[in-house]
Amino acid sequence: MIAMEYDNIKMDNQTTSKCSFPFFAWQCITLQIKGRCVDLVIKDDNAMNLFLRFLVQALNTMDGHQDSAQFFIDAATINEIERRERKLNKRVLKIRKVTPLADDEEYDDSLELKRLHDYEQRTIKEDMAKEIYRQTMFKYLLMRVRSKIAYHAFQKRMTINELIISQIYSSYKTLTRSGSIQPIAPYSKRLMRDFDRLIDSPNALSLNSLLELARDPGVQKRKGDIYRRKELARLGVSSLSELPRAEQAELRGLFEKNIGIHYRQSIEEKSDNMRSKHSEQSAKIKSMGKKPNFSVFECV
Repeated sequence: MIAMEYDNIKMDNQTTSKCSFPFFAWQCITLQIKGRCVDLVIKDDNAMNLFLRFLVQALNTMDGHQDSAQFFIDAATINEIERRERKLNKRVLKIRKVTPLADDEEYDDSLELKRLHDYEQRTIKEDMAKEIYRQTMFKYLLMRVRSKIAYHAFQKRMTINELIISQIYSSYKTLTRSGSIQPIAPYSKRLMRDFDRLIDSPNALSLNSLLELARDPGVQKRKGDIYRRKELARLGVSSLSELPRAEQAELRGLFEKNIGIHYRQSIEEKSDNMRSKHSEQSAKIKSMGKKPNFSVFECV
């Protein structure tokens, strides 16, 4: 085992000509043999993939233990054979279901169930084994990818979440700077600085500071864009120009007042439901000989 001080470890991205690590976690594999363990280091990715593929098929495994995949291969094969035979005998099964038959009688040859040939069953079993081996290889590949991501986060002195988010932000800045995509919103540097301060210092968080952030023009524009996009998506369009002129003018008025179409419709439906509900209650009370003591809109 290699034991080193954290700050003294030489990383690949530093100016040193050589890294202090002789190998990495994703280059290692341990074989547990009866009476001993064999540790191998394979630095070539293609050679590691080939070796893992050989081990998975030779050991017939899906979790590293020998013959652990056999049960799943047999179960998947039986299920697939039964599914294909049901599809093959669909018409015969339907006729058998509506045809009564005594206990001492048998169906004639025309209603005999068909079975898959042996070579077809062998082909199905081979296909199921290939699929299970493929999924097993994908799990091992995913383990190696996770190890590489963890190492890169270790290099940058970050957590894995910090590394992923920082890379997303770096890609976003690169794409917006090159003009490949449009910026999400024109957030000012002062706004971003204030937001970082609130995140880094939770004690400084207050209602007034949140209100100041909400009043920022960049935030207001971003909220307005999201609101308009959602409202247009509800109508099945991407821009106002796709609608008739009369509807365009109405929607512009709603957008200026910040009133959503779905909100207006929900208020109208709620009012209609409340009117019908109170009307039914009023009619029921009158039929009982009592006088209603509520107004129609008291709950709206």
